[in-house]
Amino acid sequence: MFSRFQFKSKAGGRLALLAVVATPFVVVSPASANNAPILVDHDRVQCPTAQYTEIEAAVAAAPPGATIHVCAGTYHVQVVITKSLTIQADTGSILQPVAVTTTTTDAGGVTEAPLLLVKNTSNVSIDDLTVDGAGGAAPTSCALDYVGVMYQNASGSLTHMAVRNIEVPVAPGCQSGEGIYIQSGPHNSVTISDSSVHDYQKTGILVKGTGLFSGTSASLTHNFVTGLGATPNIAQNGVQISDGASATLTNSFINNHLYSSCTSASCSYASTNILVYNPSVVQIQNNTVGTAQIGISVQGNLVQVSNNSVYDNQVYDGIDLIGNANQASGNNIFHSDSTAVYVTGNLNRVSGNTINEAAYGTYAVGAANQVSGNAYYNVVVPGGAYSSAPVYTAVITTTPTPRQAPVSPR
Repeated sequence: MFSRFQFKSKAGGRLALLAVVATPFVVVSPASANNAPILVDHDRVQCPTAQYTEIEAAVAAAPPGATIHVCAGTYHVQVVITKSLTIQADTGSILQPVAVTTTTTDAGGVTEAPLLLVKNTSNVSIDDLTVDGAGGAAPTSCALDYVGVMYQNASGSLTHMAVRNIEVPVAPGCQSGEGIYIQSGPHNSVTISDSSVHDYQKTGILVKGTGLFSGTSASLTHNFVTGLGATPNIAQNGVQISDGASATLTNSFINNHLYSSCTSASCSYASTNILVYNPSVVQIQNNTVGTAQIGISVQGNLVQVSNNSVYDNQVYDGIDLIGNANQASGNNIFHSDSTAVYVTGNLNRVSGNTINEAAYGTYAVGAANQVSGNAYYNVVVPGGAYSSAPVYTAVITTTPTPRQAPVSPR
């Protein structure tokens, strides 16, 4: 589109014909110019041209699909994401809010107080960010569930994360304090990889689907999840997959979950490294799991537990299969105070495992359970005798007998 203008001399002569091209006037915001990342720097020292000094402010201003580059520093404002974004942090970027001003409610009616909340959106990817709960945002009672990172009705990925100090110091016995909580909902999935989660109060990584969030799905791989160790305050779980959720859990290191009030003489609740409780489809493969009352506890159906290394199972068992059509195969199980593999239910299969040092090798009660091809070393059977293959397919009448461990899901 253009306009023509004719100019005449004072004598009336025509001098020139000038064509002026008209173009739309467009204001380009910093967020969209050349698709450049939005810069955040708390003090504008590392990144002097940063547009924002808090991550939350950049998130609020960013258009969907934008990339936010977080420069090293400590950020003190809770982050809530409700649009598709990529957050790429530099090493040394720490989200440590001093308060939680936005909460959300999970399907069980629990009020969640997350430091970083991703809600009602898709494709939110976060990389190389530390989320630290030691900034003073912890609840002052058990009324709120303290969470490091929560995805609710949302999809995306967490990579190279560090999530720590998600505890309620004034109430260390509260069933509160999840490092990462995934409640993605139907048709959504979240991937957590190459991340570290430690110093949480109840659960390192919780994947839970209930009610509106039925169909929750997650892929967990190459993560390190470390509990508090022996504590009298709470029965921790390293990773919990429950209430209709589906997940794959692979190539991860999960350890150090011990409820010191649980002893061989008396135990109301036991800590687990991995707890699978009324799930949908779950596969647990190639993990290293150590130091807990129960290494891997399955209470559900159709769960596959294969090629894991499970060690230092104090008071209770290496692997529990409680339900139907579960499978434990190819696992290496070392040092179980009670039973290496404990089975109750029907159509379960225990095969190809290597078991070293346990009071009982395998204990199976129910119909059509298959126990075969396992290798046993240093296994003590009831009565103090030794056997190369102590396999029981009915209730043992000799005292003592294995007992089912009481778990404590979130």
